[in-house]
Amino acid sequence: MTGRRWRTLGASTRRSVVIFSGLICSWACGDPRLDATWLERGPEARPPGELAALASPILGGLVAPSPELDHTGALVYRVRATGEVGPLCTASLIAPETLVTAKHCISVLPIFERIGIDVLWARGADFNAPADLIPLAAVAGAPSEEPGLSGYGRDVGVAHLDRPVLDITPLGIRRFTADLLGASMVTLGYGVSSANGSIDGRRRSGRETIARVEGNAYEALLGDFESFVELVVTQQVTAADILPRIAEDPTLADLEALRLEYAAGLLLPEHEAVTGKAPGDTQSCEVDSGGPLARVSAEGEWETYGVVSSGLRPLRPFCDFGQIFATLGPVSFEFLEAERGWTDPCGDVDGDGRCRDGVFERCETNFTGGLRRLVTDTTEPPAPPCAE
Repeated sequence: MTGRRWRTLGASTRRSVVIFSGLICSWACGDPRLDATWLERGPEARPPGELAALASPILGGLVAPSPELDHTGALVYRVRATGEVGPLCTASLIAPETLVTAKHCISVLPIFERIGIDVLWARGADFNAPADLIPLAAVAGAPSEEPGLSGYGRDVGVAHLDRPVLDITPLGIRRFTADLLGASMVTLGYGVSSANGSIDGRRRSGRETIARVEGNAYEALLGDFESFVELVVTQQVTAADILPRIAEDPTLADLEALRLEYAAGLLLPEHEAVTGKAPGDTQSCEVDSGGPLARVSAEGEWETYGVVSSGLRPLRPFCDFGQIFATLGPVSFEFLEAERGWTDPCGDVDGDGRCRDGVFERCETNFTGGLRRLVTDTTEPPAPPCAE
C-alpha cells in the first residue's frame, strides 16, 4: 500500500467497560478521553485506553483468504496528518452500502472526526493490503435503554459506505432464537491471533458453540463465584480456592460487593449470548469486535445471527474464557432490516464534489451531528458557473 503507514495498536489500547474492575470489556471500544493531544504524542507515550483496539484475530482460528468471505472486512482508522493506518474492528456487508458491526466500534467516530482521524472499510483477506478502502458515510446503533454487559445495550451497529459494493454477495441476517443453544457457529475476524496478543492483519475463521442464551454471564464464562473472585483479585483462574484466603484477610477483596456484581452480570434477554466454551472452540478477541456469528443456510447463503461484543479481559491469557455476542434479537433484527434500505442522500457525489448544470455540488458528512447531505454553492454574490 504505497504512501500509507500501517500500525497495529497494542492489545491494551481500548476502553474497559466496567462491570467490575474493568473485567468485562468491549473488544475494541473508544476512549472518551481522546482529544487532539493524542496526535502530538508518539505511540510509546500514549497510555493504554487511548484508541479503539480492534486489531486482534480469532484465537485458534484458520486463515480465511477465500473471496467467498469478502463480505467480511476490517474497519481501519487513518490519521489525516500522518497517513498512519491501523485496525479498529471487523464489519460485514449486509447490503451494497451497509455494514453490520458492534455499536461500540462506531461510537468513536465523532471523537475521531474531531481529532482528524478517518475510518474506512478495508475489503479483503488482509487489512495490511486491502483490495479497496471505502470511507464511512453514516453510522447508527440499535436502540437500547439497558446497558447490557458491553455497556452499550444492544451492541449492534451499522456503518453505511461512501459508495456501494456491487460485486460481493452481502451477508444475510437472521433472527437469533433460544433454540440455537448448543449450535456450532462460524466466526470471522481480524483480531488477536495468539495468546501473546499479536495481530497480523489477516482474516481468520473460527467455530464457536452457543453456550448460554439467558441468565448469569459470569457463571457461563467462569463456572462459579470463586473463579470470578479469583480473576478479579489475581487476574487468573487456577485450581486453588481463593475464598479462604479472603476470609483470613478481608482486605484482599470486598466479597459482598463482588457477590452483588456477580449476581448483576445477566445477559440482556434475547440480545446477548455466551459462546466459546465447548471443547475445540476458538475464541474471538480484540479487533474481532463486530465480526459475525454466522452459518451457511440450506440454500448455500452466508447468514449472521449476531456480532462479537465483549468478553473477560484479564492481563493474561488473552480471550481465554469465552465471549459475549450481541445477538440479533427482535429489536436489533428490526433495526438492521430498516438500515439495509438506507439511501445515500448524496447519491454518487463525494466529498470532492462535482459540477452539474453549472452548479458545484459536494457531499457533507458530520458524524458528531449525524449529518450526511448534498450541499450546493450558495455564495453571495453567486459564484461564476462552474465548468462541467
